[in-house]
Amino acid sequence: MRIVLIGFMGSGKTTVGRLLAERLAVPHIDTDPIIAERVDVPTVGEAFSRLGESAFRELESTILAESCRRDTGIISSGGGIIAVDANRGLLAGWHIIYLHTPFSVVEARLSSSEQQARPLLRNRDAAVALYDFRLPIYRTWATQEFSTVGRHPEEIAAEIATTLSLLCSPPPSLSPLSSSISASSKTR
Repeated sequence: MRIVLIGFMGSGKTTVGRLLAERLAVPHIDTDPIIAERVDVPTVGEAFSRLGESAFRELESTILAESCRRDTGIISSGGGIIAVDANRGLLAGWHIIYLHTPFSVVEARLSSSEQQARPLLRNRDAAVALYDFRLPIYRTWATQEFSTVGRHPEEIAAEIATTLSLLCSPPPSLSPLSSSISASSKTR
């Protein structure tokens, strides 16, 4: 199963992705720490500050392309990854799961120091505008949407796993009764 989690910063993509990967026994890839490691800085926020947005998005797309070569797994993506046209093309054939979290909840989840460590959250008005810009993109490209409000990450991971297992399970076989009905209606 190939799953990518999308959503705004602080929506729980990393935590839910790790739990979902454990539940499904598949690899988990979190793009943010990979970016930080490649730039040789402790956090993705520092990588963003050091590279600037354009170079950051380019590196993020490269890491996504590398991650998409897998046959199975869960990718916890950066919040802006789905806003890049080329990245959406890379995700063809993947289950794109949007973890919906209202901006007010994101703000409450992240401490003021965490918000300051994320360059795109330092200015509240700009962050709200970015959230409002991305929201329709998330909803347009997601194959499934799950709310995170008031829910434990384990509960969200369980619901995603159950939903995807239902979507991916083979259709039920015909019962003998429905088979005979179908056969008799064909002879008329």
